[in-house]
Amino acid sequence: MNNLKLVANNVQLDTYGDEEISLNYAISDLIDVSKRATSFSKTITIPGTPTNNAFFKHIWDVNIDREVFNTKLSIPAYISVNDSIQIRGNLQLLEIIIDNKDVAYSITISGQLKNIINSFDEYVLQDLDLSEYNHKRNVQNIRYSWDYKMYVDNTLVDYSGPGKGFVYPYIVNGNSQNIWDHVYAYDLYPAVYVKTIIDKMFEKFSFSYTSEFFNSEYFSKLIIPYTDDKLTLSEEQMLDRTAIVGVPSSSSYVDISGKAKEGDAWWYNSQNSYRLGGLTRESGTVTDNGTEIDFTDTDNIWRNDIITINKTGRYDISFDGKLIPAITHQNGRNNVEFKSGAFEYEYKLLVLKTNGSFVTLDSSGVQQFGLSAGVHDCSGGKTWYDEAGALVFNPNAQNVMLETGDRVYVKIGFKYPSSVKWYGLTDKKHEIRLTLKQSLGGDFTKFEIKPSSNESLGDEDVDMNTILPSGLKMKDFFMDIVKMFKLMIMDNPDKPGDLIIEPEESFYATKQKVKDWTHMLDNESNVILTPMAQLDAKLFEYKYATDSDLYNSEYTDEFDLNYGDLNVDVNNDFSDEIITTELKFAPTPNAMFWINSRVAPFFAELDNEQYKTKKVKPRILFYGGLKGAFDWNISLNPAGTKTALTSYPYCGMWDDPYDPKYSLEFGRTKKLYWNATKLPNSNLFQQFHKYGLKNITDVNSEMMEASFDLSSTDIADFDFRDVIFIDGTYWRVSEIQDYNPAAPNLLTTVILYKIVDINVLSPYTIQLPSSNAGCPAGIQVDKTGGIWRYKSRNGIAVKKNCCTILGGVWDETTQTCEVDLGTGMGDPDVGDPILIGDPIIRGGGIVGIIENPGISINAGQGVVPYTEQYGPLIHNRNGNSINSSGIKVFGEGNHANGGTQVKLMIGNNNSAEKDITDTIIIGNGITAKESGTLYLGNVKIDQTGNITTNLITIIDGGNDEVFAFDKTNYIDIIDGTADAVRNFGGDSKARPIISGNEENEL
Repeated sequence: MNNLKLVANNVQLDTYGDEEISLNYAISDLIDVSKRATSFSKTITIPGTPTNNAFFKHIWDVNIDREVFNTKLSIPAYISVNDSIQIRGNLQLLEIIIDNKDVAYSITISGQLKNIINSFDEYVLQDLDLSEYNHKRNVQNIRYSWDYKMYVDNTLVDYSGPGKGFVYPYIVNGNSQNIWDHVYAYDLYPAVYVKTIIDKMFEKFSFSYTSEFFNSEYFSKLIIPYTDDKLTLSEEQMLDRTAIVGVPSSSSYVDISGKAKEGDAWWYNSQNSYRLGGLTRESGTVTDNGTEIDFTDTDNIWRNDIITINKTGRYDISFDGKLIPAITHQNGRNNVEFKSGAFEYEYKLLVLKTNGSFVTLDSSGVQQFGLSAGVHDCSGGKTWYDEAGALVFNPNAQNVMLETGDRVYVKIGFKYPSSVKWYGLTDKKHEIRLTLKQSLGGDFTKFEIKPSSNESLGDEDVDMNTILPSGLKMKDFFMDIVKMFKLMIMDNPDKPGDLIIEPEESFYATKQKVKDWTHMLDNESNVILTPMAQLDAKLFEYKYATDSDLYNSEYTDEFDLNYGDLNVDVNNDFSDEIITTELKFAPTPNAMFWINSRVAPFFAELDNEQYKTKKVKPRILFYGGLKGAFDWNISLNPAGTKTALTSYPYCGMWDDPYDPKYSLEFGRTKKLYWNATKLPNSNLFQQFHKYGLKNITDVNSEMMEASFDLSSTDIADFDFRDVIFIDGTYWRVSEIQDYNPAAPNLLTTVILYKIVDINVLSPYTIQLPSSNAGCPAGIQVDKTGGIWRYKSRNGIAVKKNCCTILGGVWDETTQTCEVDLGTGMGDPDVGDPILIGDPIIRGGGIVGIIENPGISINAGQGVVPYTEQYGPLIHNRNGNSINSSGIKVFGEGNHANGGTQVKLMIGNNNSAEKDITDTIIIGNGITAKESGTLYLGNVKIDQTGNITTNLITIIDGGNDEVFAFDKTNYIDIIDGTADAVRNFGGDSKARPIISGNEENEL
């Protein structure tokens, strides 16, 4: 009897004992990399016993507070049979069933992947807590990060390598134009390491992972750069940098100058260090011309009657002063009346820098003014405030770069010339001074300084939570990482709450345990074998998101696809489906223009030939460490101290700009914007996706659906990494469906897929120069016996002289031409870089196009790795090598050069030369050289209906060479071996060789 247990949170729950339990096990969708699966149980119903009711806190009772059992929380649970764990995950309560006071609970148990994705819910990355990495953005901390040092909870930590915290990579963001030999601190933003984000996500929801990949050097170098157009200040920071002061409400007027008498020299407030006394109103709200304004000075910027800057930044300064002349008479006359002449005044807005120098921001120049008409009483010490003759007083400046410690002054002066005349009085006892009135006509006097924008310009605290891409959901970020690196995710059977996460090929290699299930296959039930060709797609697209920054726009406009994208056409006649793997990350072309040999991303756009900041979509890049650079320097801001540099913090889609090994592109880019000398061979497709795609698109790949007699021990010991041996063939499990641990005698449906030879490589086609007459057409590279060799597509031997032309190594023993791996070809599965300019340049994808030897580099136009691109890269099926899109192929060993527009190819071992269009080939061993032609066996029919011979020279010939192209005989060799037929120009009536077994020459 099975001892079935359902345990949740260490509590064994009661079961009915005869319930049907359906457990399902899955790990991924074989065809669509964007889909992931997890193990789960279908609905299980358990009774409302006292134990179960207590566990669920009597949630069914309407009188009980529902908060006592939170249905949204994950509850660790497992099902076991005879103490063998059958499934482990989290229990979820689906519903409560009440039938005439009988209570039952419907539950399900699902694997950790579903639980962690559900936990991510609608949370965004900025919900993570990165506060321990908060720091001040200054030159020292920026340079610390380049060497993996940073402040963590205010303590300087040296991590000695990438992966933790943040780094300030070099990215041109368009904020400054002087980028040739300089960078300012406010032009650099922190990027967060991907590993830090992943760790924080798992930590937030109390999950863990086991992953060699997540802990690898490769993954540790990945960063998420800051992608907004600027780092912004908080409202609190903005308020701290703002001051609005005015005349206190207790005063109508405040004096800002001394008194002047007729003929006095110019008076300036330099006598009191340019201070403007009396502006003591720093709080309160008033209605100013219909708009409410708040007087404020939260960070004590206005002190000692001047402005002192507390934080470096760009500021707007404005003074709206109600400047009123005030007139008194020393003898207290009651009949003061202005007659003629003009007083003079001027004002300046000044900055006193920390080095002691003054900078003038605004100046009025000398202005003249008179007084209003009328007789005024100045007796008894009275003052005539000439409000009718209010003066202009509005010094202002915008977008002024001010550093911490800078002081802002208003210099004001005025003069009482002797030319001023008064009616009736000549005693020269008139005095004049300048005052500020609290308000005039509802318009208040106010001196205001505030940040020009909310942009942060360095030397301030950075809230690291805000550095992550705004609005990017955690689950979308996680699934982009899964899709990029084709990660397999499985519950860790040895550690609750833990996920095993590895790229597909590495995942299966971590536990290569072979299990023989031959005896468990139920041969009396249906065994369904389905060729994968009926299940997979016509086209696999691997795409980054489209973005509109400078070089992304240029690349997309030029090539009609995004930078780093790849299309793989598997030449499947059974499907028109397109499977798209598309990321929310956008690609990042690097460039070196206008930055003096440095290579960097440009998060910018051009506006009238000037760089302009650009908010871009989320990006993922390598941080490649410090790279050498010509002399350049860094400073906090334009006025800051410059520090000389001889290296720069490189980042990009390549791990290194000049000696790369890895690329985050899916496929080989068509254009580079810097003078690269090598191309990385290990892109995302080659490194992470090719393995799985070959398993489902190989001609021998197939899927099996069958019934198996699986015991609870088999399930407890099962691992998706197991290799399943059945009747001499090796398989992997894709799904286990409806396994019932309560009914061990029932059969279980299992879906498996065959493991094919992953060492079989698609041939690489070499475009030979037309002068290489010593080589047969259609040279391919193939791997046999573990050795790469050159061979002809149609089986014609590569002779020694051809091997010399190809730069190969001739093997006298086997009489074959081996590929010299030292020439830059390399094994396509190895991440060796490919030298640009080497005799052989490989393309990306499953079929690499080898073309254009000796590429030239033009720094002004960027580097174009190959000048012609022939459409999507085609996967070999049945030995076909089709390097153009839109060709229907039925048969084996067929070849089409890039640029070919053959409509239909039926048969075996046919080929079409480059640029052939509107052509149909039906037959075997046909080489099409003419456009607009139907090739039908031994004849060809052109567009006018003219029928001519196709000059077939070999039928089923092996290892033969035929040099005659104009014979009247249609057939030269039938089943011939090791023969040579006629030198060019030989006797056209000579009898052909039939079934020749000796070396002959006619």
